[in-house]
Amino acid sequence: EMPFHCSVGLVEVNAAAADVEWLLSAADAACYLAKEERRNRVRAYSDANRALAPRRYDLDWVTSAQTAIAEPRLLMYAQKIVPLHATETGLRYEVLVRMRGMDGVLHPPGEFLMAMERFGQATTVDGHVLDAVLGEFDRHPGHLQRLASCHVNVSAQSIADPAFLALVTERLDRRPAVASKLCFELTETAMIGNLADARRFIDAVRERGCRVALDDFGSGLSSFAYLKDLPVDIVKIDSAFIRDIGKGGSDLAMVRSMAQVARALDKETIAEGMELAETPPRLARIGIDFAQGYALHEPCPLEELIRQAGAGGEAWPIMQA
Repeated sequence: EMPFHCSVGLVEVNAAAADVEWLLSAADAACYLAKEERRNRVRAYSDANRALAPRRYDLDWVTSAQTAIAEPRLLMYAQKIVPLHATETGLRYEVLVRMRGMDGVLHPPGEFLMAMERFGQATTVDGHVLDAVLGEFDRHPGHLQRLASCHVNVSAQSIADPAFLALVTERLDRRPAVASKLCFELTETAMIGNLADARRFIDAVRERGCRVALDDFGSGLSSFAYLKDLPVDIVKIDSAFIRDIGKGGSDLAMVRSMAQVARALDKETIAEGMELAETPPRLARIGIDFAQGYALHEPCPLEELIRQAGAGGEAWPIMQA
């Protein structure tokens, strides 16, 4: 028989508690500490406990993000995905999130998304983002017609959550014309850690006409082996390989081999993390299909990008070799 283990987190319910959500999150923080120390532990939440300091910091971000979603102050931004060859046309971008604080300061996802993941709240963000994007499509049918692909990120927690998949399929079944315009981005580490769940999610959305991108490709130890078996349409090459590609050497050789393998498997490639303007022509010559990064486009509000594209602005330049 399998041994049974239990980790318990407690928090005192008193007048100092902000609300029920704070109490649940504080108990979760104490439970995480109990798990980290070892199994079969009970830990009570206390402001004086130094070991809980990092968790309290995360807890503050979780509370802020939950409030931002409700108000709403979790904003949709977008970054263009630029074609490197003239044969590729249409509007492409990745949806990114920003959180506007109560003081008006705009916070990047790196400040709050990891905290949401640690406290099991990533699926809340993913669901909010998907509904926000679909809402924009409903309000701008003309934009949807011009759109080739809108990339939306999905966390490892959402991949493993049957309720999230049910939400996605329900939204897609209500909007059959939208499915072909959506590309779900799943990180390599999330897929490898949940292969069965990832396969279930991928099959369900692709069956409805969506595309799937393997994000951060190259960050894992068995990238090429998994690429052969995963039914993804697009490979996003990790920025670590793109950053110094202008110097040639091993990074250039690795990216070239990734492009060749992807092409042999009939998958498109996107080089992410583009920081130097002279890099795209080099990537085009070795067979990369698209590029994305601050050198090509600084993320802007999704509504602004939709407005620019609708006005006929040059929103989608082609960076040819």
